[in-house]
Amino acid sequence: MRSFMIDNKEYVAVEQIPNKEVLYLYLANTNDEKDICVRKEVKGEILPLDNEEEFKKAMLLFSKKNKDLLKYLLET
Repeated sequence: MRSFMIDNKEYVAVEQIPNKEVLYLYLANTNDEKDICVRKEVKGEILPLDNEEEFKKAMLLFSKKNKDLLKYLLET
């Protein structure tokens, strides 16, 4: 599992989704399960998302990839 330091906090990648030349990283804080964030990797560099539209795109990719899990969680 890949780990990253962001704002002096350690995050691990719980999901990675490639999309064209971008790898979207869905990160969880190792010390606070409620602290999550989405970043992107472009040419080996970890970057914040550009704007709300890119966030929506990243979340749509996540929901499509994990639709069965999301359905299960919503039903329980």
